[in-house]
Amino acid sequence: FTDADREEITKLIVEPRAFMKSQPTIFRGDHDRCTVLIHQLRENAFDSGAADEVIWRMELWYYKFERGGWMRVQVQDRNIWRERFSRQQYQDAMKKTKWLPELGGLTISKSETSKTVVVTTLTPPAKLPTTAPAHAPTGERVPFGAE
Repeated sequence: FTDADREEITKLIVEPRAFMKSQPTIFRGDHDRCTVLIHQLRENAFDSGAADEVIWRMELWYYKFERGGWMRVQVQDRNIWRERFSRQQYQDAMKKTKWLPELGGLTISKSETSKTVVVTTLTPPAKLPTTAPAHAPTGERVPFGAE
């Protein structure tokens, strides 16, 4: 997985959409397949929404390299988190939200409804994996408009 692969997938993700702004946060993959954690924000008016309300989502999108280019695998997206906020609540929440791939691999059994993880110290890896985005080595995202 190269920087060129990352750039090609990023162009597919950030193309203008009527519904949401989409931005890649974390890439993981090789030259044949890639999974991307996507940060989405809907700021335009929507049914039953208050004047300053936004919808924020984090999703996993899947890509395959086919016929000389990257293509999104349809009907495979996974919604990880969705919230409706006032604009101020969104900005406050994003100040405290970090995405850390180093904490991946947690599982919840069928008998559990949730799992609490307490992080006291996190040491970043000595060398970033080649699939980490250059702008966010720990997976942290800055709220849209604050970049």
